[in-house]
Amino acid sequence: VVHAEHLGADTNLYLDCEKAGLLTVRIFGVYNAEPGSTLYATPDPAKTYRFGADGKVLK
Repeated sequence: VVHAEHLGADTNLYLDCEKAGLLTVRIFGVYNAEPGSTLYATPDPAKTYRFGADGKVLK
């Protein structure tokens, strides 16, 4: 976990992943994660959005 951003009913986590690089994860509800902590997650491909270096959506 690089940073946790609490947005009322949601939490955005900014992660630095060994294989995938930088990821932003939106979690419904309040999730307390300290920078430097480890988070294990399995993304749902149907709910995943990927962007290229140019900011365009990857399909």
